Amino acid sequence: MRKELFSPKEAAKILGVSVMTLQRWDIAGNIQAVRTPTNRRMFPKSELDRLLGTSKFAASDRALVIYGRVSSGEQKKKGDLDRQVLFIKETLDLRIYQTITIITDVGSGLNDQRKGLVKLMELAKKGELTDLAIRYKDRLTRFGFNYLSVFFESYGVTIHILDEKSEDKIIYEELTEDLLSVVTSFSGKLYGIRSGKNKLLKEKIKGVVEDVANLSDPKTLSSHGLTFLQIKHQETHYLDKMAAFSGMIERKLFVDSFIKGKTRAECKRVYTKKYGITARQFNAIYIQLNGKMQSIIELHKVHLTELRDKIKSLEKFIAQQIEKAVRLHAKITRLEKKFPFSVNFKKTVKQYRNIKFLLHQKKRKLALCKKNLERFGYDAQNNRLRICFGSKKLFQKQFNLEENGYQSHEAWKRDWLKARSAQFFCIGSKDETAGNQTCTYSSSSNELRLRVADNFLREYGHYIIYKDISFPYGQEVIDHALKTYRGTTSGGKPANYVNSAISYRFTKNERGWYINAAVELDTPDITTTILVGSLGVDLNVGFMSLCEVDRFGNPLYEETIPLRMYNRSSDQITAALGDGVKAIVDKAMKTQKPMVIEVLDFSKKKSMLGEESKKYSRMLSGFAYSKFKEMLKSRATKYGVEVIEVTAAYTSVIGQMNFMKRYGLSSHGSAACVIARRGLGLTIEKPKYDSILGNYTDTMNHRPLKSRWSSISYRIKKNYRYFNERIELLKLEA
Repeated sequence: MRKELFSPKEAAKILGVSVMTLQRWDIAGNIQAVRTPTNRRMFPKSELDRLLGTSKFAASDRALVIYGRVSSGEQKKKGDLDRQVLFIKETLDLRIYQTITIITDVGSGLNDQRKGLVKLMELAKKGELTDLAIRYKDRLTRFGFNYLSVFFESYGVTIHILDEKSEDKIIYEELTEDLLSVVTSFSGKLYGIRSGKNKLLKEKIKGVVEDVANLSDPKTLSSHGLTFLQIKHQETHYLDKMAAFSGMIERKLFVDSFIKGKTRAECKRVYTKKYGITARQFNAIYIQLNGKMQSIIELHKVHLTELRDKIKSLEKFIAQQIEKAVRLHAKITRLEKKFPFSVNFKKTVKQYRNIKFLLHQKKRKLALCKKNLERFGYDAQNNRLRICFGSKKLFQKQFNLEENGYQSHEAWKRDWLKARSAQFFCIGSKDETAGNQTCTYSSSSNELRLRVADNFLREYGHYIIYKDISFPYGQEVIDHALKTYRGTTSGGKPANYVNSAISYRFTKNERGWYINAAVELDTPDITTTILVGSLGVDLNVGFMSLCEVDRFGNPLYEETIPLRMYNRSSDQITAALGDGVKAIVDKAMKTQKPMVIEVLDFSKKKSMLGEESKKYSRMLSGFAYSKFKEMLKSRATKYGVEVIEVTAAYTSVIGQMNFMKRYGLSSHGSAACVIARRGLGLTIEKPKYDSILGNYTDTMNHRPLKSRWSSISYRIKKNYRYFNERIELLKLEA
């Protein structure tokens, strides 16, 4: 059945105007709206047809197929396939099609036997397909697109390519996967040939397959520039020895510096002489260790705060349950005398037993929290730091060898030693050659020169050089950092400096050695200004509300960005937040307006989830505000967008009472409007004392505005428990 009435939001999208414009048209009589029993506007199809000048909603006999493809199930789990389909739906005008079908494939772009592709061709032959929509050209096929294009055109099918630029990361990963499949297939055929003439060719192809497999590893991509060292086995001996040597020094330095309390200068003087390392190599080990210890100190503070909050919450919860248990016990005593065999008696006994069991578990949890608090408090008071080099998780596995897949303690010990000797660090400086004295990289020759520690000079010489080293991502950043300029030292002498120090971290896993190069990036200048307005962002569970205001604080635009957070993995939540953050930062860059967010901290509330209702706990656990804030600031800094943080006090109540009805905003859009206004530095709005939600004239006194809003907010929440009830009443307010 075809839709005859459209909501303001739907009608605004169809006509290409804002909801506020539609409301003004209705008041001026330019469009006739129909009022529902709840006094809500609805716009008839005939009115929209009249304004458009044509019956745009009459679907033709065109049949659309939306096609999406990813190369692996992992990409599908991350939501890449869903985002392709969603992009096509949002880009195309779907109203002109009578039938819409979605067909997806999970497989290589080289596979011409994909079920979805075969189905597309069958639909075209039968005449059941007129339009085919794909996001990228290579979604349909990796090679031979023109052949498929001619095939579909011969059956009258139009192919719509909605995005000519593919995502670089996806293209890089999938090209390597496709190349790997081609080479593997080709090498498999060659291995069946017994001729000795092909032996060399077989070995070459085997090497190519291994190289492609290395390149397709997602770990070879990093925002700092990460590359896999394709070097011979014997050339990694020094890296293995240096990692073990560095790990040993780090553990001894921990004892001397953080347990015995020796100074850095004292340790440096002893360690450089005793272990045959340079001052820069010592500094790298010390800075790495100090970073670990500082993070442990900060974590201790967080743990102490969380434990205190959790203990307080548990004690309150236990007290409430004890009172409830006492009341139930009294009720059981009464029922036992009068109705010992009634259903109510059995039900009450069951409730009492459940509460007793719950109390037992909560008391155990409380005792454990108090014990942990005592331990953390003792460590903090005595400046005692605990650290397990090699990870505590792996250390605990030695006590349950079979359950953790170890046949003997020696097998576990091998992994334990590897974990403690799997990386080392080379710190850089701007006044050193190529930004690093220990590890020097040349972008012109793609060579990496590693200075050997004095302890290994006899065995390896002064330097070890690795050739053909290039960074698949961030090479241009490394090249820029290596450029030199003429400066002066602190003593006034001229000296050469590089644009940025480059620090290198060598890490090892089951595939081999990796290099991670870190440089200091230049922060771009802020290009946004509050002189033209601001963008308020209100993050909620499942969506973001965005409201744009002008420099006077008047709302101009409202948008809701969906964010799927429930029943999703952490990677999927991060991907959804990343898409949302990209959208609002792009909006800020386009409008040249800063973004305004609330200052919120849910760590205290999240520490009490075990004592809250299931619904509230589920809502709060899916609210990744700290991750959203971190991602937003990171991307905004990268593109020169200012992020302003404001207090979150009563933004929802103020928006609902003062702006929602006046400007036709949604409840969350009105909250975003208040946030945006606060970012401009506007004063707190005065309360609307006589409202449909109650008369609050008694709060009209000389108290501060924030205190008045506090009273109003408390009374509204007390009288109207349900959120939707308040919103519907405010919509009806004259």
